[in-house]
Amino acid sequence: MDKKTLYWKLAWDTFHLQVFDYESDANRINNWIKGKNYKVGNILEIGCGAGRYLKFLKKFGYKCVGLDIDGKILEYARQTVLQEDRDVELVKGDILKRIPSFLKEQFDLVLAKHLSFALVDLEKVLDYAKKALNPRGPRLLVFDFMVANKDNLDKEILSIDSAVKDCLFLVRLNRMELRKELNGYIWEEFYIIRDTRGRVTFTKTNT
Repeated sequence: MDKKTLYWKLAWDTFHLQVFDYESDANRINNWIKGKNYKVGNILEIGCGAGRYLKFLKKFGYKCVGLDIDGKILEYARQTVLQEDRDVELVKGDILKRIPSFLKEQFDLVLAKHLSFALVDLEKVLDYAKKALNPRGPRLLVFDFMVANKDNLDKEILSIDSAVKDCLFLVRLNRMELRKELNGYIWEEFYIIRDTRGRVTFTKTNT
């Protein structure tokens, strides 16, 4: 990797280190798995970036695979964050396209954190993640999306934070609209819980 590219990847990674607590998040995910007694042997992280979640999750004994569209960030992850650790597999790929056969139906848990998509692409991301799940495993998805409406990127943010098992699908949608005249923002939170077997949906709104 050339020095200019390495500099920008380092700057990107450093920014995220100031915003996100990777170790605490990894601990929370592991505690959730152990607390529910889910049998998880391997984890796929889509949009893995610099590989910091993989670094911490591997310490709990999970076999970890990271997928990202940016080959340079994967090179950065291998050289710096993972420090040439070959036990964590890194794969270059696009989660908005068809899932490759070697990733299909292979994983007990699929993790997606801090990804940005237009809302029209979210269904593709969810479909990709579900196809990566092993049908004989616990079939767990852990999402924490930052999904921006590309037409209103400067004033609206939608985030989805969900833990999904089998037929139960939980989504939390946060809508924040900046209001300069109020020196603050308007906030709404929607909880959507759906039982896909009975096609029953419950919603709750906080403001």
